[in-house]
Amino acid sequence: IQNNQLGFVVLNDLTISHVQETPWPSGITRYQGCEVTLRGIVTADTTQYNSIYSSYAFQDGTGQWNGLVFDTPELVTLTRGDEVEVTGTIDDFDADWHFQFDGNTRLINSTVTVISSGNDVPAPTLISCSDVDMNSEDGDPESYEGVLVKLDNVTISVAAEELIRDWRITDASGGTTLIDDDMATMAADIFMSTLTVGQELEYVMGIFNYSFGTYKVQIRDLADLGQTMGINDDINLNPYVYRLLDNFPNPFNPETHIHFELGGQEMVKLMIYAALGRQVRTLINGQTFTSGFHAVNWDGRDNNDQPVPSGVYIYRIKAGSFIADNKMLLVK
Repeated sequence: IQNNQLGFVVLNDLTISHVQETPWPSGITRYQGCEVTLRGIVTADTTQYNSIYSSYAFQDGTGQWNGLVFDTPELVTLTRGDEVEVTGTIDDFDADWHFQFDGNTRLINSTVTVISSGNDVPAPTLISCSDVDMNSEDGDPESYEGVLVKLDNVTISVAAEELIRDWRITDASGGTTLIDDDMATMAADIFMSTLTVGQELEYVMGIFNYSFGTYKVQIRDLADLGQTMGINDDINLNPYVYRLLDNFPNPFNPETHIHFELGGQEMVKLMIYAALGRQVRTLINGQTFTSGFHAVNWDGRDNNDQPVPSGVYIYRIKAGSFIADNKMLLVK
């Protein structure tokens, strides 16, 4: 109750959705730190483990909450369509790879048994950009974590060179989300490198996840990228603005992500204060950031690396002439 997480589902056979679904503000799985055994059909296989992302994915149904990413200490040969039984530890925070994996529910240090092969891969869940836009009031991106998704008739609104390794896309819903090549084969990676602003694609498909502070669709191979359909010169590119976004999760324990958007290149300061105004932590101290979306992790510790007590904290950003602050709640 103190953590606003209302307990466990106790069953002989847990499903992925039992582990993934987080119907409370913290956004953290109720099975954090628990060892569980789950069954499902592989949707991201050994090819994806051999990619930069170095993880697999599987599903035991279609739609929201039914997918999960997992990893193993060593390479395991898996093929899409394999039915597998996976035993491991559920983790929303990764001590070794904080910024890459924090906030993405995963099954880590897993052992895998292949039950059968050649099964149909779950059909991709058809979504729109608004469904997974982390800045949309109507979107619910966390519910698609680990799920194989598909978006039809999308347009590239920001190319990779402007977002380092991510491409921002939009569609008729008016929302935006990212596509990424961390899971991609070399052929898919090469094709994605040719995508330019305004390029229209018949569809994109892949594993939806949270990585490096943002939600995104992880492209697996060329089949995840539909045919190009020309250039849309009239696309509304929605230039970046200056915004300090809500942290996630909130309330939180022990860690949270703070997101901000910059309209241009700026020197940034990001500070944490106690409710009465005492400075607690300096997260960013004058580093230069490019325009676009950014995220930083706060681990609930002060500048002396000591855990701070429960309570309301204020995070404040200064970027050029832009200054903003917001509140968050740490509950232990």
